[in-house]
Amino acid sequence: TNIYPTAASNISIRIAMGPANNNSYGFFYIGGIKIIYTDPAIPEPPLAHQQAPIIINIGGTNSAAYTGMDNSPQTITDLINTNGDATTLDVQLTNTFAGMRTTPLVPTGDAAVFGEAFRTGVYGSDSDPDGQYVFRDTITNLSYTFIFTGTCEGVPGGENRETAYRLTGAAANTVYLDTANNSNQVVVISNALPSVTGEFILDIQKGPNNDNVSGYFYLNAIMIAATNLPPPPTGTVLMVR
Repeated sequence: TNIYPTAASNISIRIAMGPANNNSYGFFYIGGIKIIYTDPAIPEPPLAHQQAPIIINIGGTNSAAYTGMDNSPQTITDLINTNGDATTLDVQLTNTFAGMRTTPLVPTGDAAVFGEAFRTGVYGSDSDPDGQYVFRDTITNLSYTFIFTGTCEGVPGGENRETAYRLTGAAANTVYLDTANNSNQVVVISNALPSVTGEFILDIQKGPNNDNVSGYFYLNAIMIAATNLPPPPTGTVLMVR
């Protein structure tokens, strides 16, 4: 197994009498050869959102590494990655939030990856209970990871402002984050596959443990990364008779 041709693309097979052959004439035989070969995988160049993640600066402005997105209905095409390169991914804000806000909190821990994109965000409440984004032009042979964070400073101790982030593609997944006074926590959805139309729908609502009297919930930033799915097995069998 695992035989490779010479530099001249040749493989030689020698058939001869074996050392245990005791026929007086040394007869030996071959009835057929079975050859199995696999085409070598030729890697495609990685897409821009495989080379570096995308960060969406919710409620903020564009920078060399972030795409800014305010709270007005809008579509942004070819989101940039953190290297500043355009990707194929588009996003549309299809259902707006109650408003935008800023925070003086400095991100630490897992949230530090968002940098200045952490410092702005949007919020909803019981009177404006659902914000929604649609991501389009995904690549169907890629697996996506989404990371979310949100915060509101100055929340009284013991109050829960849990936020639910529901991502729907080929399947639906929901993660929850208590955003009260948060400066270091994120939530992650991994191995997400897009729908057959190449879309993800993201809904942001208050979580079941949110006990704020107005039901406030928050989103400050989104990170998106993509990786290749394993290729299906390939191979060709030749029979020589």
